[in-house]
Parts: sequence; C-alpha cells; structure tokens
Amino acid sequence: MARCLICGSEVDSILVIGKHAICGNCEDAILNRNPNDKEYEELLAVFKPLSQEILASAEKTAETTEQGTIEREIKDEE
Repeated sequence: MARCLICGSEVDSILVIGKHAICGNCEDAILNRNPNDKEYEELLAVFKPLSQEILASAEKTAETTEQGTIEREIKDEE
C-alpha cells in the first residue's frame, strides 16, 4: 500500500507517479484549486521532491541512451 504524497494517508491509489501516490481526495483538491490561492503554492512545494525525482530519472535515461549510442558508434567504426 502506498502513501499519498500530499496528505500521507495510506491508499490503494490508481494515480501513482514513480514510487509516489496521490489519493482521490487530494487529486480532487488539486484539480479544484485556484492557482491564485495561497494553498496552491503550498501544493507546488509538496511536488518539488517528485519533480526532482522525475528530472533525475530523465537525466539518467538520457545518459544511458547517450552512452549506448556512443558504444554503437564505436562498434560501427571498428
């Protein structure tokens, strides 16, 4: 069972991003939040670790892909 990234409750969530989950109540709160509200900024702060994880994963994937391309080019030159 995963924990909601926002409220911390244990949930069987259908919304999972990486190892993070978002419960239905928090999902509804996000979707109905006005971006001009102070609470919206607080929600963005909660998502910062998730965004950093996604970016790190993307960078790792890019490095792996680039390394594989370089290795193939070296083999092709041989």
